[in-house]
Amino acid sequence: MITIIAFLILLGVLVVIHEGGHFFVLRMCKVHVDRFSVGMGPVIYKKKDKKGTEFALSALPLGGYVSYLSKKALDAEPEMKKNFTDEQLDNLFETKPKWQRAAVMFAGPLANFILAVIIFTLSLIHISEPTRQEAIS
Repeated sequence: MITIIAFLILLGVLVVIHEGGHFFVLRMCKVHVDRFSVGMGPVIYKKKDKKGTEFALSALPLGGYVSYLSKKALDAEPEMKKNFTDEQLDNLFETKPKWQRAAVMFAGPLANFILAVIIFTLSLIHISEPTRQEAIS
């Protein structure tokens, strides 16, 4: 049971870091983020921030996602437009230059890579050098 709980916690940390990378770059590019979710399925807990982003924790702790304002979403549900400001509607994901869209897509894997470098660096810092006596024997 402890192994399963540890796995789910580790997976949750990886998901938060990965999706956080996407989220951070979306915010830098001024694209409105509707939801930052850890997990899938029914929402257990949610809270909105002052920018209108809903942070959610869902029942199935396998994965996560960042939902942002896009032309595709507005085309599917045109009545959604009334829920957003003119500035948010002017900053749709598709209106951004290709380099910004690529940066958003690349940010998640990059965040995981940076996490791996930090973990390996910290683990190597804490490995002690063998003493002369240990090296001889």
